[in-house]
Amino acid sequence: MELKQTIENKKDRTSIDSTPQGFENNIVYHTSAYYSGQKSLYVLHKGFSLRDKRNSTSNIREYDWEGNKIAEYHLDAPISIFVVDEASKKLIGFHPTKPDVFLCFDLK
Repeated sequence: MELKQTIENKKDRTSIDSTPQGFENNIVYHTSAYYSGQKSLYVLHKGFSLRDKRNSTSNIREYDWEGNKIAEYHLDAPISIFVVDEASKKLIGFHPTKPDVFLCFDLK
């Protein structure tokens, strides 16, 4: 399959302070899930503190189809995968360790 287009956000680059003091205080993020909506692309970034790996975060970044960041949502509970209802601006996430738990967030 041939690559048709590359979408890249050149304005919002993540950088990490790699000095020993900065490295300990940083939260390391990795991308773990995507959702393709009609108007936006939603990307789940999960993070953990290098100092306390039990302390994890889940953030959703919303991009337009040109690669421009529209919004960033800091979730107060961890999720592993998700879907978005763009009409009602709701995000439904699945808890990473409790398979029967669904978490609902407003994206307003």
